[in-house]
Amino acid sequence: MITYAAYGSNMNRRQMLARTGNEAEPIGTALLQDWQLEFRRGVLTVMPKSGAMVPLALWRITEQARQVLDRYEGAPWLYAPRMLPGSDLKLTTGELPEKFLIYEMTADGMNTIDRADVPGATYYDTCAQGYADFGLQAWLHVLDAARERALNGVHHG
Repeated sequence: MITYAAYGSNMNRRQMLARTGNEAEPIGTALLQDWQLEFRRGVLTVMPKSGAMVPLALWRITEQARQVLDRYEGAPWLYAPRMLPGSDLKLTTGELPEKFLIYEMTADGMNTIDRADVPGATYYDTCAQGYADFGLQAWLHVLDAARERALNGVHHG
């Protein structure tokens, strides 16, 4: 089994379970330390930024679910799957994993998709519902700040 850390639409339980069925189980929440949430081409990614934190939904997934997510995330072209050490997390609920899977948008993905950085309302609402699904409403300001940076054309990273 793999610990998968979701920060965007895959935080939404209904959407994630529709993709992976019983191959994914929600197991907790955490904060990714020294990374920041950013909208690129209308969807979310994470980028290194000292002092920032990104709220995450933690899932236990099978290898089959990982293959589904790789296809959904456009790996390896749009998003690159990365395994990071559990020490990068500040756990809020559940157990600290030894390592975890996260998807990070690639440079090619950021530079070659012909879309605006501002998220559509449906995508934003799907992500916001994910925050509610995992009891992370107090961290919704992180998603809102990423949207504001996209609206204003201001990027970090």
